Amino acid sequence: MSLAIEDSSSLTLTSNMKLLSIDIETTGLCPRSCSVLEVGAVIFDPQPVKSDANSVRIEHTRPATFECLIKHSQIIGEPYAIQMNNEIIQELAGVKETHRQILTASQFTHHFGQWIVQNIGTDQKIHPCGKNYGSFDQQFLQKMPGWDALVKPHLDFRSLDVGSLYFSPDDGKILGLPKCLEKIGCPGLVTHRALDDALAVMTAITRFFN
Repeated sequence: MSLAIEDSSSLTLTSNMKLLSIDIETTGLCPRSCSVLEVGAVIFDPQPVKSDANSVRIEHTRPATFECLIKHSQIIGEPYAIQMNNEIIQELAGVKETHRQILTASQFTHHFGQWIVQNIGTDQKIHPCGKNYGSFDQQFLQKMPGWDALVKPHLDFRSLDVGSLYFSPDDGKILGLPKCLEKIGCPGLVTHRALDDALAVMTAITRFFN
């Protein structure tokens, strides 16, 4: 995939700035009483390439992806979220076949931290991004056992939100991911499965720099 940027001086994504798109599916909105059911993540690395004197082309290789389901002894949450994530719950219960790995919360933070290190090394931090990472996903993830020790050290404290990128006063509010994708002609990418939505965030960010 290549994205053209006419003014190279405005380029803010660089080849040494990897981004980590994270999305989660949960049993509700409250981190204190609800749980993470599924995690999806994508690491992508835009690489600016000079195509001529006046333009820069952003190219990134096939992104590294991570996804898993989080198993719980009990699933407690809010009715609308339980209904929306019924397919995930069926996969966790073994009622429906799944290709996704199923991990405990502790196993997740161990595997996720290792996956990040495998893709970025130990000498740099990566910027998280998402559709509401700072105000939602992060609040759940930082409660996962081992997050502070195994994952947080690899994350930059600055995060990028898709809604802020596409904000326009004419909208009257900051848009959610589906509306941002509609703006760039990519409707229908949001499925409420974690990896799909993490990939949709990657699409929205890279298209923003087109």
